[in-house]
Amino acid sequence: MIPEDNKQLTTEDNILLPPNTAAVVGSRWSFVKFTAHFISYLFHPIFIPLYVVAFLVFIHPSYFSGFSMAAKKQTLLIVLINAVLFPLFAVVLLKAVGFIQSIFLKTQKTELYLTWLAVFFLLGIFSF
Repeated sequence: MIPEDNKQLTTEDNILLPPNTAAVVGSRWSFVKFTAHFISYLFHPIFIPLYVVAFLVFIHPSYFSGFSMAAKKQTLLIVLINAVLFPLFAVVLLKAVGFIQSIFLKTQKTELYLTWLAVFFLLGIFSF
């Protein structure tokens, strides 16, 4: 895509590109961008404990060998609730109350709120 009539190309964020350059990603949601976002969400750190426990419960041969299938599913559900749903609910709650402006946690201040919230969750878990 070479600019015609001496016009410069711009990105989606209206950043001017140097003259005689080609746009690498043409549309707003190209295949490359979609794939990058999909992989980013799939391997988000919030899901890693769930993946590890699912590997240990269902694939590893000896760690949960004496457990029934119902107990294995219950273990996975407990990890899903404690490691995924509670933190996601906490982020949505912080956004609703107004402590954070975005759920994407772009500033260090918003990450600090979640760090203290995680400490609170851990203290609650270990004290009861």
